[in-house]
Amino acid sequence: MSPSEEIIISTASNALRKHFLSVGMIYRFIDGNGNFTSEEKYACTTGFLINSGETHAIFTAGHTVKAVLDLKNHPHVRILNSGIIDYIKDDAPYEFAVPFRIDEENSSYAIDDESGIDFGKIVLRKNYIDNVKANEVVSIDAARWHLSNQPRFDRYFLFGIPAEKVTLSSVSGNPRMTAYTLLLDKIENNVEKSLERFQARIIDMGDINDISGVSGTQIIGANLGERGITYSLVGIETSWKKGSQIVIGQYMSTITQLLLAARLSDNG
Repeated sequence: MSPSEEIIISTASNALRKHFLSVGMIYRFIDGNGNFTSEEKYACTTGFLINSGETHAIFTAGHTVKAVLDLKNHPHVRILNSGIIDYIKDDAPYEFAVPFRIDEENSSYAIDDESGIDFGKIVLRKNYIDNVKANEVVSIDAARWHLSNQPRFDRYFLFGIPAEKVTLSSVSGNPRMTAYTLLLDKIENNVEKSLERFQARIIDMGDINDISGVSGTQIIGANLGERGITYSLVGIETSWKKGSQIVIGQYMSTITQLLLAARLSDNG
């Protein structure tokens, strides 16, 4: 990695942590009599907190929202705790979850395999926005995500939390997670969908074996110029090919069009 790439990643990732949230739940499987049949597990969806004008919402991949909702509604699942994780920053003042339960009223998603749409959002009311602000987490303003086209950047990278880097604290029981920034090499899109998709190869996985779990996290574009580093949210990662280390994402310009056309359906 060149010195300029290190500067871009270090500066941008530090700035991005103040927008990043995880919504999840600690749960155990139960049998028909209500007896536990598994150890404690953690399921979540992650994304950036976005100011979309009238509301503040976490933007993520639709299939991750659906997976958490399906788990919540599963007859053999008992939820032990749920909340918003807003302490991704190393110097976060408070290291405990904000109580919150994702449901069909505060979340929605659109998934269409033919077109390639895979988008979800979780709307947070003002009291939750005020709570996460105590940990210095704020929404990304429209200028950094509301893209009507697909501008090119000097560098692209993926910012997210691999599932293998999530643990439950043996002391507090709260989830502990480590965010990673992975440099990407943008390649020609060969995904046959009606909507154009972002496609790139991970240059260096570092100490990560598997990035499973990062779906719904963000693809960032950054430029290093005379005025310093500028960055924008380019898209949302929706899948990856482990063998070739290729990530596939949905452009924010597509999501913008989707929202403007009011095509985001309520759970379908």
